[in-house]
Formats: sequence, C-alpha cells, structure tokens
Amino acid sequence: MNFLSCCFFILFSITPYFSFAQIISPSSADYGQSKKEGKISVCDFIISGDTLLKSPVKIQPPSVHPASVTCSCMIPVDASFSVVPMNAAEANPPFFRNDDGSSGQIALPFNFCFYGSTNNNCFINNNGNISFGAQYGTFTANAFPDPSFIMIAPFWGDVDTRNFSSGLVYYKVTSTYMIVRWQNVGYYNTYADKLNDFQLIITNGSDPILPNGNNVSFCYGDMQWTTGDASGGQNGFGGTPATVGVNRGNGIDYIQIGRFDQPGTSYDGPFGNPDEVSWLDNQTFYFNVCNNGSGNNLPPIINSDAICDTLFMCIGDTLDFSATFLSPEQGQITTATMTTAATGFSVVNSTPGNPAVINAFLIADAANAGLNTITITGTDNGSPPAVTSVNVFVTIVNAPYVNFSAYPPSPQITGTMIQFTDLSAGAVSWFWDFGDGANSTQQNPQHAFSSLTDSVFIVSLTTTLAGGCTGTDTIHFRIVHEPLVLTIPNVVTPNGDGVNDFFHVGNLEDYYPGSKLEVFNRWGNSIYTNEDYRNDWHPDVTDGTYYYILTIPGFEKPFTGFFVVIKGK
Repeated sequence: MNFLSCCFFILFSITPYFSFAQIISPSSADYGQSKKEGKISVCDFIISGDTLLKSPVKIQPPSVHPASVTCSCMIPVDASFSVVPMNAAEANPPFFRNDDGSSGQIALPFNFCFYGSTNNNCFINNNGNISFGAQYGTFTANAFPDPSFIMIAPFWGDVDTRNFSSGLVYYKVTSTYMIVRWQNVGYYNTYADKLNDFQLIITNGSDPILPNGNNVSFCYGDMQWTTGDASGGQNGFGGTPATVGVNRGNGIDYIQIGRFDQPGTSYDGPFGNPDEVSWLDNQTFYFNVCNNGSGNNLPPIINSDAICDTLFMCIGDTLDFSATFLSPEQGQITTATMTTAATGFSVVNSTPGNPAVINAFLIADAANAGLNTITITGTDNGSPPAVTSVNVFVTIVNAPYVNFSAYPPSPQITGTMIQFTDLSAGAVSWFWDFGDGANSTQQNPQHAFSSLTDSVFIVSLTTTLAGGCTGTDTIHFRIVHEPLVLTIPNVVTPNGDGVNDFFHVGNLEDYYPGSKLEVFNRWGNSIYTNEDYRNDWHPDVTDGTYYYILTIPGFEKPFTGFFVVIKGK
C-alpha cells in the first residue's frame, strides 16, 4: 500500500492549506500507549488549526549537555526566550515536557513570505519543525517534496523531551523575526543518552539577524541521534531517516538538505543515500523561501561558518575558507566561486555538483591589513540560472602595542610591593608572568619579589586584542637582597689631582639610572641640574658650601645634604 492510499483526506478550513487527519491526538490520554504499541500509523497526521496558544512561561534553560557551537548564528537562550507551551497530554507548565505535541497558533507580528504567500501565524511542533495552517504531531518523517505537509523543518524527527535529562524547546518572537531552538532534546521513547541541538530563524526578509536576501536559517550544535523507536530506530539510529528541509505541500515547491539515519560525518548531497547526522554539527544554512512557487528555480543554499560574523586575523596568520552550496532542485548542478581584492588569497579547489564545494585560504600580512571583503557565489544550471552570493568580512589587525611600567622601578629590595601598570592600547585581556613562578590576569597587578640573593627576574606582559591578536613586552627587574647604601661625598676638591675631583655618589650608577641631581649655592640659587645623573659632575664653582637634592626613582623622599668645594689645594 502506497503512502497516499493509506491516508484519509480532509479539507482544512484555512485556505489554501489542506492536510490529513487522525482520530487520536497527542493531547489524548490514550495516545502514548497507542504509539508505544505501534498503533499510530506513519500516515496519521495531526490537524487542529483553531487551537489557541497557551500562555508562554519564561524559564531559564537547564544546563544539559552543552553543545559545542562554533558558529555565532546559534542564538543563546536567555530570559527573553519562553518555553514553547505544547498541547499534549503530559505537557504541563512550566517545562511542557512532551512527546509529539504542538503549540497553539502563534501570531507573527511581521509578514513572513512563504512561496509567494504571506503568513502571520504558525505552529511550533515538538518534532523539529514549524507548520502553517495545521499542527503536526507526525513523528516519522517523509522525504520532500511531499503533498501532505506545509512545514519548515530544521530536523524533522521524533523529538521526546519527557526525560528530565532532555532539554526543552524554546522560542522568541520579535517584531521582525522568530527564533525556535530545540536545545539538547532527546528522542522517543523518553531517551536522553543522545541529544540534538538545533535552531530555526524566520524573518521578515530584511532583519539583519540573517544575511541580506534571506528569510530562513537552520543552525546546528551537536547532533547525536536521528530516529525514535516508533520509526524503526534502535539506540537513536536506523529506521526511517529524519528530514531536513522546507516543503510547501503542493508536491512541487520544496527544499531538501538531506535525510539522516546514522552516526558519523559522511554526506553525499540532498538526494543521495541517507546521511550521517554529525555532518550537521556546527553547520549553518541560509536561504530565501519568498519564491512565487509553481516550480520556479530556487537559488542554491549556502553552508559556510565564515558568513556568520566578521572574522579577525592577525598579521602572519593563515585562515582557511570553505563553502558548500546545495541545489534545492533534484538533478541540478551548482558551481561555486570566491573573489576578493585582498592580497594573499588563493582558491585551492572548486568542485561543481550537488553539493558544490569550494576551498580557499587567506594569508594575513601588512599589505592587506584592515577590512577585506571576500564574495562567495554559487550559480546553478537551472533555467534561468539562480545565483546566491554572500560577502565574508575579514579584518586583519597588527599585533597589539604592548607597554607597561613598574613603580618603584628596578632595582628594589626583596619584599617590596611593586605596582605594575599596563600602558598598552586596545587590550581586552592580560597575562603577566613575573619570572618567579607567579602570574596574574589583572590589568594592573601588584607583586612582591622574594630573593635570598641579588637576582634579575624577566617580567613579561602578553595582551590580547578583541580580534584575538596577541603581543608581548618584557623588562628585566632587579631585586637586591640588601638595602641600598649610598656614599655621598661631603668634600669635593676639583683641582685635577685625581682625589675627590668629582661629586661621586657610590652605588648610584649601577642600580638607579634616571636619578636627578640639583645643586644650590648658599643663597639658594640653582647652579647645576642633571635629569639623568651618572656621577660625572666636575664642579666648576668657587670654594664654599653647597646644598644638594638627589632624587632617585622609587624612593618617596629625596636624599639631601651639604658638601664643601675646596679648589687650589
């Protein structure tokens, strides 16, 4: 018996949609037992277009098996999201854990264009899809195109959130877009040993949450199962494959990204053999379903994590680019290209097909520092050809300027608390290595060195810019075990006999460059100043008594006193 002959037709009251009907609804108390016993046919459909939406309940998501997500298209679930209030027998607030449930009708405060028609409401179905005109509790997925379902399906499979180790289904509606996230959800029958994390965004077609020209995106985290027990699966795999795509329900207009029934990462295109679900991990698909339908050629669907956000590179880095284009129509071939004005860019290979694959790399150097644009284009061989083109933005930055100061400066006595101050520009994180086994991530840390002998420590600061580029600066910091003892002369005899000819401060030149010496006569007039005193002053003054002020970096108070100049002796 074929698929159509096993189903009962019923005309749905909201035109132009129609679907099939079943007697037992997921909200029925008998539904769970009937499904477990295999009495729910894969041809049975849920249709209930007039059900009102229950009041949403806002709740923070549980910390269940966090997905490894590298693409920024995955929107974090926060307090602005609500748990989808599902209509099912066991779906109780606030979590609405359920199997095969659906939301009531959700109003969309924006116009969502779906194959030429405008939609202002939809249903969110627990089994990995949203629908228009009817709720779908159908747990066994069909391939697209299919004349029976009007849905957008980021992952149509038998989702079951009744296990408390499973995550939930969340949604968020704004004036221009809706996000639905099936966050770390389990599968039938109440399994949570494997979990799937995936997301759908639909928009008014112009909201910048999606790249320009698109109104739908699918985004994936960690995908670990494909099939529930009631669809012939065992341990989450096998049986009837899960379906990823879009279906208008007229048997003509559709998008199929793939069907998945096994673990692993292999993929042979939208219409080949069933594929391995981990191929979806961290993938992103953008496309536009605002097509006037009737079999018109849809543009290729791009899949590339490079278009999620602006990419940053440091000079000297090499970045690999890859993109895949899927042809929604069976039998079409797409050709991919990448172009840019940036230097250091090369296309490694471009293989036409379905999917079409292109790989390239960019080497960051001083010649392409700043903002660069790389255009990725896919062109199919339809009639007329359809084109998808997106821009990748890459900002190349120099290593950060790194500088810091220390007060009191080197050298210092062991145990002295040193204040280190970052003088870098644009840093967002800091790592200090004091050279004695201690470190700090503060911007301006304090540190005291301990040493039983005179020692030199190499202090380094590594800073990181917002784009991830790092730079390092170092200084040699000397720690002395004994306190500083200066020998300052009280008599100077500048007569050329080599005895006390100079004003010489013992120990000063070895440890404290940058000291300042000022000398005043008995009337208080300044007669000598040196901002970087190095014991080289041969006094050319008359005999008499003089006053000095010696300022040494790192000492709060200057050294002061008197000395006598005796010439001609």
